[in-house]
Amino acid sequence: MSVTERSGATAEVSAVGAGVTIDVGMRHWYDSCPCCLSAAYPEVKRILDEEGWAQPDDGGGAPDHSG
Repeated sequence: MSVTERSGATAEVSAVGAGVTIDVGMRHWYDSCPCCLSAAYPEVKRILDEEGWAQPDDGGGAPDHSG
């Protein structure tokens, strides 16, 4: 299931600032490794967390990236 299918949303694009855009690629990155996204773009991570993208303990088998 794709990020767009999971969210039920279209592949929207949102400007964050400083030339950073939240698009389907950013959402996919968040879905696969939010800790790495947070290190590179903490504001994007915060926005996606607020949108409810975080799915802790969902059993999705995502790799453990602890740093």
